[in-house]
Amino acid sequence: MLEENISRRRFWEKSTKAAVGALTTSFSMSRCRSQERVASEIERYNPKRDGGCAVAFGYDMDMPCAGVEYLYDRNLGWPRDGECVANGHLNEDVRTYVRLLASISEDYGLGLQFFVQGNTFEETEDAALWTEIAGRGHAIDSHMYNHDSLLRTPVEEIRSQLTKTKNLIERHCGTENIGLRGPGGYENALHGREDVQQVILDVGIRWVTTQFQRSVQGTDQSWIDMIPSQQPVYYPTGLLEVPFCGHQDRSFFDVDMGGSPRPVTEWSSYLEGCVNLALKNNLWLSLTTHPSTSFKHDPQALYLRNIFDYCSHNPDIILCNYQDLFRWLSAEKNRV
Repeated sequence: MLEENISRRRFWEKSTKAAVGALTTSFSMSRCRSQERVASEIERYNPKRDGGCAVAFGYDMDMPCAGVEYLYDRNLGWPRDGECVANGHLNEDVRTYVRLLASISEDYGLGLQFFVQGNTFEETEDAALWTEIAGRGHAIDSHMYNHDSLLRTPVEEIRSQLTKTKNLIERHCGTENIGLRGPGGYENALHGREDVQQVILDVGIRWVTTQFQRSVQGTDQSWIDMIPSQQPVYYPTGLLEVPFCGHQDRSFFDVDMGGSPRPVTEWSSYLEGCVNLALKNNLWLSLTTHPSTSFKHDPQALYLRNIFDYCSHNPDIILCNYQDLFRWLSAEKNRV
């Protein structure tokens, strides 16, 4: 067991000396990271106790619709209710960009987190993409089947979509699907919706990321200042909530989401500000991005290299994915 109140640097030194081996759990860490990262002692990491901060990037692959190649364009707007009800597919730009993001993260020994709609698996090229990405050690979890709201969709339809998507992920990717991104995000998360929480648990999902604050006004710092209130929490049902932290890239850049076409350098500076606050306060930092949005504004994904460089020079910052957050938090919940 870890010593209490050790620094993140000592935590890291201690973990790398520990005995290592492959995890036997179905939600194993990314195989592209060093074997030291799967040591038993790092399984119990908590920034509040061990120092530093944990920074996770989650990529939402949202809203491919029937007959539409998926490259979201703010000038075209969102599909209207009822349009996004059948199979869609990603376009080649997005598939190529996903592979670029994966390659960049692998250069830093990290596996990314992708939240994927079930309907993408109905297209041969898209299914092959996610099989490849999972095989390279990246985490794949659910974003519903049709990007339908968890708050407005009947619970039996939620059950059907989650079950179908879970089966597709597990069959194509060979990994257990126990995570879910709530399409669109909700200011009050799933509080007061125990019926939805229970259906999610019933199908085998153990953690969700649904809470997103939409009503922030003012500067980027206003978004950053909210991060301490956007920390993971367990609902009484036992389901874990991992809130969106701060801006999404979409709310930063895209006009119809409240953003504006800003320089990528400002996005990088904003992300550094998020990391700085998380490090200062020993927080979990769960960031939300969309390949279709980032591709339009930063086709070379320079922001990702910039923020990984920024984090990798500080041994008190752990880069991880949402599955790692769940493992650490569930271990902490069960800590004796």
